Amino acid sequence: MTNTDFGVIITPVYHAKRGNIMSEQRKLRVGVIGCGRISVMHFVSIGAIDEVELVACCDIKKERAESAAKEYGIKAYTSYEEMLDTEDLDAVHLCLPHYLHSKVAVAAFERGVHVLTEKPMDIDYATAENAVKRAKELGVTYGVIFQCRYNNSARLVKEAVELTNKHLPTFKHIQVTELRDTEFEKTTTRKIKRFLVK
Repeated sequence: MTNTDFGVIITPVYHAKRGNIMSEQRKLRVGVIGCGRISVMHFVSIGAIDEVELVACCDIKKERAESAAKEYGIKAYTSYEEMLDTEDLDAVHLCLPHYLHSKVAVAAFERGVHVLTEKPMDIDYATAENAVKRAKELGVTYGVIFQCRYNNSARLVKEAVELTNKHLPTFKHIQVTELRDTEFEKTTTRKIKRFLVK
C-alpha cells in the first residue's frame, strides 16, 4: 500500500481480492471488527478522514453491531468472515479481545485486506510472530496501535531508562499504572471529535 497522508490510495496498488492494479485515486473502504467500548475511537477517527469510507462493522453481539451500524450509517455483521468475504474492503480495524487479534488479522490478510489492530498483537508471542510473517508473505500492511507511547508516564519511564541504562541491568518488565477519573471516560468521544476537527 502506498504510504500517504490519511490513507489515500495513489497508484500503483495491488489489491489481492480484486486481482488488479488500481490506478485511480479513491477512498479507502474500511470496516471495524468488534463494536465494544474502544471501537468508538475508531469509528470517530475513520469518520473524520474524508479520504476514507467506513462501510461495515462486525460484532458477535448482534445488538452491538446493529447499534453501531445505525449510528454510523453502515452495514452490520455478526461474522467477521462474512464481512470480509462480502464487503470489498481495503482495511479493517480490529477492536477485539486480545486473544483474537492475530487470528482475525490473518483471516483479513488472506483476503488481501490491510489491518490496524488494537494492542497487543496477541497474548502469545509465537502467534503474533506468525501473523507478522503472514502479512509480509501476502504483501499487506499490519499496524498495531500503541497510543500510550507519548503519554507523560511513558516519556518519564523512557527518560529514566535512557539516563540510567549505562549503570543498570536491562529491564525485563516495567509496569506503569495510570488512573483515570470517570469524567475522562465520559468525555472521550467529545475530546476526540474536538481534536480531529481542528
